[in-house]
Amino acid sequence: MTPSSSGSKNGLVVWSIVATIVALGSLIWGFISFAQANKAQTALESTEKSFTEVLGKADLSGANVAALKEAATSSYQGMKLLDVAVAQKNELATLVGGSNDERKARTDAENAIKAAQAAAGNGAALPGTLAGALKGMTDLVAAQNAKITAMGDEVKAANDAMNAALAEKAAIMKVSDEKVASATAEMTESQKTADAYASSKDAQLKDREDQLVNKNSEFLKSDQTNNERIVQLQQEKAALQTQLDEANAERAKYRVPTNQILTAADGEITRTPGTDRVFINLGRGDQIAPGMTFEVFDKLGAPHVTGDNPADDRLLKGKASIEVISPQQGISECRVVRVSPGQTITEGDPILNVVYDRNVKFNFYVFGKFNLDYAGDANDRDTEIVKRLISGWGANIVDQINTKTDFVVLGEEPVVPTYSQEELTSEPEKAFQKEQAEQALDTYTEVKAKANALNIPILNQTRFLYLIGYYTEAAR
Repeated sequence: MTPSSSGSKNGLVVWSIVATIVALGSLIWGFISFAQANKAQTALESTEKSFTEVLGKADLSGANVAALKEAATSSYQGMKLLDVAVAQKNELATLVGGSNDERKARTDAENAIKAAQAAAGNGAALPGTLAGALKGMTDLVAAQNAKITAMGDEVKAANDAMNAALAEKAAIMKVSDEKVASATAEMTESQKTADAYASSKDAQLKDREDQLVNKNSEFLKSDQTNNERIVQLQQEKAALQTQLDEANAERAKYRVPTNQILTAADGEITRTPGTDRVFINLGRGDQIAPGMTFEVFDKLGAPHVTGDNPADDRLLKGKASIEVISPQQGISECRVVRVSPGQTITEGDPILNVVYDRNVKFNFYVFGKFNLDYAGDANDRDTEIVKRLISGWGANIVDQINTKTDFVVLGEEPVVPTYSQEELTSEPEKAFQKEQAEQALDTYTEVKAKANALNIPILNQTRFLYLIGYYTEAAR
């Protein structure tokens, strides 16, 4: 090895060692600087946090915090954190220990105080010295802490009140929930009962509907049967009516017209022992009873009267009227009730009572009201007397007109009163009277028409009384 190459090699080794030492030193210095920078950054952040907490209790708005930060960092813009920390350290040492540039330090302190005062806000005034400012900020922090504590107490009281209200609400809600649960249970039970009742009623209604449907079906069948029966009965009735009409027509051939009253003598006068006493040839065996009256005609007999002219009624009046007083066997003593002027009763004179017949019982239909004494108004009492005379003298009273009826005795024809329309409107009783009279007249006319249709002799009150020898008795 040559001396030159050996020297070069030694130099390279030395250089390598030096470079290594430098590198290690740089690395160590970097670590130290980084550690100091971190420490300075931590201190700065701690200081900034303290200032922020202190100032924020006065006014923590973003603008004030920004102003404070700007006041604190305006001199160090663009510098690294390590340089800022070193600069702040030096400035603080100069401010405390006094430096040659005290004016600058005081100016910076005053600027910091102003910045702090501006950041404090809310009208807070800080002393002009840094120590005073720090004390003022401490007092402000204490005051704010006191306010915060008071506010905390208020918040706690509010929370306690809210918790108490919530507890009361929970208790109320619990009671309400219990009531709701109870009501719900009752409603559910009621609903079950209602559903059961509705179901029961639906079943009953269904049964009832089925019964009604069945009944309706039965009624329809019954109605159809009844209709068929009605048709059958109507046909039978029509057939019977035809037979009746034929029978009436055949019977009519042997009946005299109703406007002709043909009567045969019932007996005759047998003795006339005096002017007031006579005997007839009818006695107990001939159904003669005391009180019976007869009309006495001459030997020509009773006249034939036609038509309904009231003037012809007098033709049926005989020459005398007698009354039975003592019926005997085959003979009866009678008293003379009336004798027409110029007439005398002789033996053989025929006697007649339209009700009486020794061989048969006539059927009489009596209708209307009678006035036997021809005084006052017709009344029902006299109608009953007429019926009693008929039944008492051996005939029958029937309640309807048919082919078996022998005589129809009619009372006075009803008279319909004449009222003005004003009277009928203003006096309801007169309207009622007129209506009743019209109905009575219609019925009277129907009875008369039916008797005429069956050719049944019709006797009015006067003719009836003449033909039973009772006219004078009734008039007394």
